[in-house]
Amino acid sequence: MFVSPILQSSNQFKLLFLVLNNVNTEAAEQTFSWLKQYAQIISNLNHLRAPLFMLTLFHLKNLSRVNRQTSFIFDVVRLYRKLTN
Repeated sequence: MFVSPILQSSNQFKLLFLVLNNVNTEAAEQTFSWLKQYAQIISNLNHLRAPLFMLTLFHLKNLSRVNRQTSFIFDVVRLYRKLTN
C-alpha cells in the first residue's frame, strides 16, 4: 500500500495503522461485496430501519457460516420453564 510521506508522518495515520493492524480488511471487503446485493432494499429503508436490517443480515450470515439454524440462538422451548399447577 502506497502512503504519501506527509501522511505517514501524521499522527492520524499512525493511529489508523494501530487500529487496523489486526483487522482482516479482505474479509471486510468481501462482506461489503456480499452486502451490495441488498443495496436497493437498504436504500429504501429509513435511517432507523436500515441498521436493524443490516444487523439482521449479518447475524443470519454468521449463523449460516457456522452451520447453525436461525432458531439455535432463540431456543425458546429449552429456555421455557415448565410450570406445574
